[in-house]
Amino acid sequence: MATVASNTKKRKQYGTHAAWPVASNATINQGDLLVHDDTNHVAALATNDASIAKLIGVAEESFPINSLGTGDGSTRQLSVQVGWGDVYEFKTTSGDTYHDGDQVYIGADAQTVTNTAGGATHPLGIVRLPIGVASVAAAAGVTVDVLVNTKTIFN
Repeated sequence: MATVASNTKKRKQYGTHAAWPVASNATINQGDLLVHDDTNHVAALATNDASIAKLIGVAEESFPINSLGTGDGSTRQLSVQVGWGDVYEFKTTSGDTYHDGDQVYIGADAQTVTNTAGGATHPLGIVRLPIGVASVAAAAGVTVDVLVNTKTIFN
């Protein structure tokens, strides 16, 4: 499933953010989960549970920013702002019911989460529900707030 800019919104400011280098041919949307590409030493799109082992955070802007040019890279920024340790709003996976504190894993794309581990071994954060909300049942258009945890890359 393809992601689009701004599907994932930052909900709370707890953590920090920084510019991370990206490949000149990358396509990153605001709100995408990003991981560290050990081969090219850049931020890359999270694609599966194994990639979450190198989670660096959530893209706080899209790349490329077309207003800065679409040429050979000389007129474009080659970095993206990445946030971590913050609460972000993610799309849910149909069939899941989310509770405060549930660990979540990457879902069908870089802007979707699931709390069904299946074979997943790399949680990307925990669900943060508003006070008084017992649970959230997933459905089309339903989102859930997640405190994104990036401790794995910094260990």
